[in-house]
Amino acid sequence: MRKSIILILITLTVNTLNAQEVPGKVKNQIIRAVVKIEIPINKTGKQPNGTGFLVSRPLINNSKFRQFFLVTNKHIVGDWNIADGNIVNYYRKVNIFLYTKEVLDDKLFTRKEIDLIDTSGNKISHRLKLHPNPKVDVAIIDITSEINEVNDVSELNLVSFDTSYLLDFIKIHKSKHFGIGDQVFALGYPLGIASKNSSLPIAKSGYLASLPGEEFKVDFPCFNRANKKVDTVVEGKLIIVDGLIVGGNSGGPVILPSGIRFRNDDKSGFQYTKGSQENLVIGIVSSTLGASGINVIYSSDYIKELIEEF
Repeated sequence: MRKSIILILITLTVNTLNAQEVPGKVKNQIIRAVVKIEIPINKTGKQPNGTGFLVSRPLINNSKFRQFFLVTNKHIVGDWNIADGNIVNYYRKVNIFLYTKEVLDDKLFTRKEIDLIDTSGNKISHRLKLHPNPKVDVAIIDITSEINEVNDVSELNLVSFDTSYLLDFIKIHKSKHFGIGDQVFALGYPLGIASKNSSLPIAKSGYLASLPGEEFKVDFPCFNRANKKVDTVVEGKLIIVDGLIVGGNSGGPVILPSGIRFRNDDKSGFQYTKGSQENLVIGIVSSTLGASGINVIYSSDYIKELIEEF
């Protein structure tokens, strides 16, 4: 396990977290891997928003340059719902807020448009991919070119999760110090709440309500595209979290608190990793079951599967 979150700047020096990091269960720097997403104004005239987070990996045969992905939900990029399981109408674009090193117009962020459909009205398939399982609410956008188009990339304070920070579903239960009732954090923009001048997200806490590493099945009453209430079933690599995670958190990462210790499989006996651990991503926020306070989190496995399609 690497000892520092990788800053994935395209042409900049890589910075690392250090021992002087301000104490807390969520490391300060990692929240800059989470970005606010604006979707088109709805019929009520309101500006809806959701959450996304940046994941990166080295480009083939060149570890200096990286490929950037914006991870979010299907329902953030179009009219997907869990009952119908498909998108009929994609949004033409979404806006994301990238962080800057210096203040620009009294703000530490800049707004960037991300096109989702081409001039013919078709999804830009080489850029936007949806998980093939219609019940899995995960979408990924390759935003490498958009970041290159920023006027001065060197001014960006851009952070991402390396793909190695996406924790496999089966590995969660291998931490002998982590299970039902333990705390996790959802990073995002509930009800659009964000830091005023920096657009930084907030961390909402929740607790694992299902046994880590065990697949789950959930009866899910919802409305379909015709606005008819129907019952559907969601099952698979789901993590059930108890906590007040609300609209606007959709598409955000659910992370483990720093300090979780994992057993080293390659050593005999009960040997564990030493030192501070990072905020690993166990999944992505999708939906809340009514007023129950129970939230459905899709495993990071689905994110990794989708990245492999690029």
